[in-house]
Amino acid sequence: MINKKTLIPTILFLLVATSYLAILLLSSNKTPGPVQNAPILTVTPTQSVLQNEPLKITTSLPDQSSGQKYPPIQQVGFVFNHPVIPDDFIYNVVPYVKTSIRQEDNTNEIILSTDAVWTDGITTITVTTQTKDINGKNLPYSYIYNLNAGFPAFRGE
Repeated sequence: MINKKTLIPTILFLLVATSYLAILLLSSNKTPGPVQNAPILTVTPTQSVLQNEPLKITTSLPDQSSGQKYPPIQQVGFVFNHPVIPDDFIYNVVPYVKTSIRQEDNTNEIILSTDAVWTDGITTITVTTQTKDINGKNLPYSYIYNLNAGFPAFRGE
């Protein structure tokens, strides 16, 4: 026995499904014709915009504008916009303190450490224009960083 409630929806479903399959089969046999007035794109390899930017220090840590006094063993980090080779990181420290530099996973960052302690007060670190990135581009201007270092004052009661 045929259920009249489901007969019409079933027939509609079969018609839609059959029509869909017929359209798919007929459209797959057509071969596309040539596209008229299609623009032709020519790609020319160029250097990235970042490589064309001059070398610069984007961040120095810790923040020197806070006026805060840092421990005399504080490390100083310089972050560049291009990778830098540690041997090409040229700097001066006044007053002179023996220092060393290192680079970890981030090749855009140089970390400067004192081998003993920073002099009490302001130490000026100048990253010179002789500093180069991995492409041989020099820092166009010297970067001056002032570190205020020292032990905190003891306040007795």
